[in-house]
Amino acid sequence: MGDSTKRSSFSGKVGFVLAAAGSAVGLGNILRFPYLAAKYGGGIFLLCYLILAVTLGFALMVAEIAIGRKTRQSAIHAYGALDGRFRFLGPLASLVPIIIAPYYCVIGGWVMKYLFVYATGGGAALAAMGQLFYSISLAMGIMITYGSYMKKDSHLAASVHQIEIFDTGIAFLAGLMVIPAVFSFTGGADINAGPGLMFMTLPKVFGNIPITNLIGIRRRTSCLVTAVLLIGLGTLSALGYGVLAQMQIISMAFLDFFDFISNSVMMPVVAFLTCILVGYVIKPDTLIEEAEAEGAPFGGKRLFVFVIKYLAPVCIVAILISSVLSAFGVISI
Repeated sequence: MGDSTKRSSFSGKVGFVLAAAGSAVGLGNILRFPYLAAKYGGGIFLLCYLILAVTLGFALMVAEIAIGRKTRQSAIHAYGALDGRFRFLGPLASLVPIIIAPYYCVIGGWVMKYLFVYATGGGAALAAMGQLFYSISLAMGIMITYGSYMKKDSHLAASVHQIEIFDTGIAFLAGLMVIPAVFSFTGGADINAGPGLMFMTLPKVFGNIPITNLIGIRRRTSCLVTAVLLIGLGTLSALGYGVLAQMQIISMAFLDFFDFISNSVMMPVVAFLTCILVGYVIKPDTLIEEAEAEGAPFGGKRLFVFVIKYLAPVCIVAILISSVLSAFGVISI
């Protein structure tokens, strides 16, 4: 376990829950959730989302946080600490935020532009800016890292429920605010997913609302490598809609490709292999014991085992296949 005995921890349960919820709540809550809810039937989509949140979401988050707390390691080393054959999953999971961070910086730049427009009297921006949080979710090693700083006497399962309530609540609120507003002003024709919704459709909406203006490795080496990656990939993302628009990967602009390869390919792969590791190699009881440390109750044990061993792997493979086929134009989703 390395230096696990020296690892510090969150001072209390509230700090852990708020920090982890801050990671779970992200751009997807505002960029994709309203669009998908409108596209796939509103209430039916919300019902499916809730069911998935309390089954797949719950089980996978319990697994990742428990892995972190049990091993007291970051994601890079945690998988290997459980089983050496799965050591490669750590670097693979860590690649996801490395790919995502550069194009998040580009989106941050867009936010700064709209903030300048707002400050100089443009007023259109994105009332919605307060909802723009950096989204860090499952299958990225983030929850494992947070879990490694979680105290043993903190109720793991209850913390996961609270994190899910934060994330789902924000997503629902975003949908309830964005969808009616967009339909009211545009008839729904402009409800595009992704940056189009945030930076094209919503400014039109808020621009028509009265008094809009009132709303509003070694450390040195790792820092150098991170800076080079952020600048390099971020530059491609920033110019992908402009001077490099003709340079595309599988008919995608650079930012769209980075989003596709990280969210639609790498994250499902990491999540699937995590399910295999937990469900069939180290066995679910290993993490159930961790969740029940210090006598904490874990009422969802049977659900956790069923989802990790059977439901989640099937659903994740289906998501991966459908995402790849959709990207290549074989199917439309």
